[in-house]
Amino acid sequence: MFRKRLEEVSAWLQTQGENLDRRERAYKLEGAARVHARLQTFLTDPGVTQINVQPPQELNLLSWQIVDGLNTMIKGAPEVFRSALSVLWTPPLDPGRADQFWSVLDPALDTLSETQRKHFSGVGTRASVTSYFLFLADPLGHPFYRPSFGGKAVEWLYDKKDGLDKRTLGNLLTDYVGRCRYLHQQFRDAGVPLRDMLDTQGALYIISSQYLDGQSRKK
Repeated sequence: MFRKRLEEVSAWLQTQGENLDRRERAYKLEGAARVHARLQTFLTDPGVTQINVQPPQELNLLSWQIVDGLNTMIKGAPEVFRSALSVLWTPPLDPGRADQFWSVLDPALDTLSETQRKHFSGVGTRASVTSYFLFLADPLGHPFYRPSFGGKAVEWLYDKKDGLDKRTLGNLLTDYVGRCRYLHQQFRDAGVPLRDMLDTQGALYIISSQYLDGQSRKK
């Protein structure tokens, strides 16, 4: 790990309390609760065959192309999606089930156009989708993964030789969650008052989207 980077960004994060609370924590916590409740109804009521997995006024973690594709999959193959989500949400939540989740969900891709299917071919996208649904079920304990957000910040804090384990989706998300938990404690030890993984996720997001961009402009 780059200790100097950790120290410098920790000092910066100590000035970002309002940014983390108002712009990151509040809306994500409320939005996740509302979307999760509707998905729980979807799981238990076979009569529900359509749902928006990410209304834009509630959350904005996934891109609109991915949200559109997921909503289309649900409409075209509700039972397949219901089975996949049931696998992922079986207690205890385990990011290592990412590969199993997609092995169940993959047949639903046949309901999409060729253009839409291409959006779901990448490892990063598949990991993000899995992570999103885990986040909805446990926003305080499961940090959302997206390569250009949390993934970018985590890998910036580590040497390239210590990059995230990308052998499988399950390995990738398990490694990411483990590193987030470690960084959570490291940030707290450095004086950053992060309460849980939701705060840590917000911190990683503003590091990637604001701190690193600011560093690039200074060069």
